[in-house]
Amino acid sequence: MALEIINDIPAQALVIYTDGSRSDKDRAGSGIYCKIPEGDLRCNIRNSDHCSVFRSKLIAISKAFDYALCSSSEIMWILTDSRSSIQYLKNWPKIMDKTGQDIVSKLFELGQHKSIYLQWITSHVGVYGNETADNLARKGCDLPTPTSTDLCPTEFMPIANIKLIRHVKFLLFISDISLNNQACHF
Repeated sequence: MALEIINDIPAQALVIYTDGSRSDKDRAGSGIYCKIPEGDLRCNIRNSDHCSVFRSKLIAISKAFDYALCSSSEIMWILTDSRSSIQYLKNWPKIMDKTGQDIVSKLFELGQHKSIYLQWITSHVGVYGNETADNLARKGCDLPTPTSTDLCPTEFMPIANIKLIRHVKFLLFISDISLNNQACHF
């Protein structure tokens, strides 16, 4: 299905692949890949620590639209393996976070004079552009400094919950040790 969609894209269209990733160390990255006449456009971005994969994918889409705004191409296809990002953006009147609002704003601006398509494609099926964007997103996780340290409000709660869960586990551990009269060394 992904190859059928890609093969039906007009040859003159600008095609941009996007992806987001998160490492085991809670570092997040976004990747963008685009083949242009001058060569390949490859971009990897380090996102703020604790940034979700969902938000990393939205950041990649937003950066793809930044490039699309500078392009002279009249037809643009943004391809993502994030169905949830597309569904989220479909509900644009309810979007409250900055990244989502930035994307919607760019979509409206581009849509006034260009044809824009945001298309879901299957991941990990050997589509070169998608695999490249995926690799770039993973490399973004390894960059030393986040490009942005912004977190959206929905990401504050999970971080607070992680810290609370760690604290509760610690208290339960201490409680268990004192019940068993064992020494506790830190």
